[in-house]
This record gives sequence, structure tokens and C-alpha cells, in this order.
Amino acid sequence: MHGQTDIIELLSEDKIGEVSQNRDMTSTEKRTKKRYNAHEKRKILARLDDERRMKNRREEIRKKRVENKEVFKFGTRKFYKFLEMEREYYIEVDVCHRISHRPEKVELFYRTLDTLDKKYVLIRCVSYNENFFISHNQVRVYYKQYKLQALKK
Repeated sequence: MHGQTDIIELLSEDKIGEVSQNRDMTSTEKRTKKRYNAHEKRKILARLDDERRMKNRREEIRKKRVENKEVFKFGTRKFYKFLEMEREYYIEVDVCHRISHRPEKVELFYRTLDTLDKKYVLIRCVSYNENFFISHNQVRVYYKQYKLQALKK
């Protein structure tokens, strides 16, 4: 009654055969690689270079959007201040860093006599502009561009 060890040995031999068959398939796949001529190579390299440049440009604009901006502290929380709005609106620093191209409902804060009140707005940013696009009305969406206040020199 040595059945259990025999089954394990049989299974392991079957697995070895499957693995060797898989290795043969990958070696045939390697042999059937597509060859590109010089024109196709130049096109592919140009496309990759364009993608790299666009990615670098998007990253550069994203950095400009929040880099060297004045930070305001209210209690333990940190905020950026928007310029040229009808009121002094502030946005939290960590919220500001995660804003993407998709519209998002975000709290903007404004100061009253001794408290911070909040207002919900739709906000988004686009990859080709360093401004934030804010819509005060969430039903009738109309975006206006706003910048953050820069550091004073």
C-alpha cells in the first residue's frame, strides 16, 4: 500500500512534462519575432519620444500648479488660497494634490468672523493648464479658471 507516494510521483512527472511543453512553446514564440525595417523603427521611436515629452510636460505643469504656493494654517490644518475669487476661498493641501482631470466634489473653505465655513464645488484640472477649473454650481456646470496664491518674495 504505497499508493499515496506513487500518486505524488506520477503527478510530479506529469507536471514536468507540461512544463517542458510550455518551454518548447516559448522557444518557438521567440523564433517568430517580427522584424521591422528602418522606416518602421523611426516611426516607433518618434511615437515613443512624443509620449515621453508629453508625459514630462504634464508632470511639469502639475508641479507648477502646486509648487511654491503660500500655505496658510488654521488650527492644525494647512490650506492654499485661491486668487481672484469673489471671496477668499481656501482648499486643503492634501485635497489639492489629489485633484485630477475628472470633476470632483470638493469642500472649499472661507473665513467668517472666527470660524471656517465650507462650500461644496466641482473642481478639476487639465493636463495642459496650470489653473484649477472650478464650478460653483453643481447642477449647471460652468467652469472658471483660478490660480493658487504664490509665495511672496
